Amino acid sequence: MISDPFYHNRSLTTLELSRNNLEDSGIKLLCEGLRDPGCTLQWLELYDCGVTSSGCDDLRSILINNRSLTTLELSRNNLEDSGIKILCEGLRDPGCTLQWLRIWNCKGTLWCCDDLSSVISTNRTLTSLEITLDDDKKMSESEERRCCEVLRNAGFSVDRRIGGGWDVSIHRRR
Repeated sequence: MISDPFYHNRSLTTLELSRNNLEDSGIKLLCEGLRDPGCTLQWLELYDCGVTSSGCDDLRSILINNRSLTTLELSRNNLEDSGIKILCEGLRDPGCTLQWLRIWNCKGTLWCCDDLSSVISTNRTLTSLEITLDDDKKMSESEERRCCEVLRNAGFSVDRRIGGGWDVSIHRRR
């Protein structure tokens, strides 16, 4: 079982599982171990692991319940706006202690701007959030401007990427 190391190794602080095809079923098993109150994992890297918005439900519960996790890398997964919204629910929870989150190339769009801005206004532990967002062909230019304004008003840096899409980030001091 994938979660066994968490039950037996109380000194494990970093776990890098990038480019493993865990998919949502593997994330579910991993999160079982991360929910253990004795889990000391601080850094979790899940770059290109086949996670979708369904797997974000389990990750959200970790953001809420795991007090040691401070760094999470979720780039190159298929989270989409629905998955980002679910993660934002966890980030807004007062129990969330995450400090650094990167979500690059996850098929999210500017439609998640309100969720991202609400995270920054409610979460006091998150010091760095980096996300790349794709263009949505259905979004009008005025809707794009509104979303960019919402993010900038929340303190995010919002830059147009060459070739389309958006780099959105915030770095703040504790």
